[in-house]
Amino acid sequence: MAVRYTLQWRSGKKNTPLQYGIYAIQILIIIGLSWLGVVFTPFSYAGVGLFYWAEAFIILFTLWWGLWGMISTYVGTVIGAGILTHLPLGTSLLFALGDLIPVLLAFVIYRNYSAKHSVSPFGSDILGNTRALGLFFLWLVVITNILGGIIGVGMLVLTGSLHAYEYLPASIAWVAGDAIMLLIFLPPTSKFLTPILERHHLLTEGLVS
Repeated sequence: MAVRYTLQWRSGKKNTPLQYGIYAIQILIIIGLSWLGVVFTPFSYAGVGLFYWAEAFIILFTLWWGLWGMISTYVGTVIGAGILTHLPLGTSLLFALGDLIPVLLAFVIYRNYSAKHSVSPFGSDILGNTRALGLFFLWLVVITNILGGIIGVGMLVLTGSLHAYEYLPASIAWVAGDAIMLLIFLPPTSKFLTPILERHHLLTEGLVS
C-alpha cells in the first residue's frame, strides 16, 4: 500500500529515537551552513550572503520532516546567520522569518500539489518530470524565494542593521544566491537521498510524524 503524505498533524505513527536524533542533527547542519552562507561568500551584507549554502537543505529538511524541518530552519538561521554573525538577538529572530515563511509555504504547496498531480512531495522527480520541474522553478526558485528576500532583508532594514539604500542590492543577493543554491543542490540531493529515507521509513507522513 502506497504511503500518503499529507498536511495532517500526525500520521498515526510515532517518531522513533533515530528520527529524533536526525531532527537534532539537522539543526546543527543548518546552523553551520547558515553561518558559512554569511562568512564564506563573495558578497555579503549583514546576514545576507550571495551563496547561502543552507538554502536547498532548509527546503529539503522541511519537505522531508515537516515541522521538524521548519524548527531547524528557524533555529538554524537565528543562530547561524544571525547571532554567530553578530546580529542582535531581536534582529535575528525577525530576520529568520525570511527563511521560515518560505519553507512553510513550500511544505503546504508540495503536500497539496503532489496528492493531486502525481509529483513527488519531496522534489525527488524534478530532473525527470516536466510538471515537477515547473512546480520547483515557479514556487521554490521564484515565488517563495522572492518572498523570503522581501521579508528577510526588510527586517534587517526595519531593525537598522541595513540602510534603506542597501535594501535592493541585499535583496538581489538573497534571491540570486538562493536560486543558485536551489538549482545546483536540491534536485540531485532529493533524487539520491529521498528513496533511501523513504525505504527506511524516516520521512514524516504528516506534519510531525
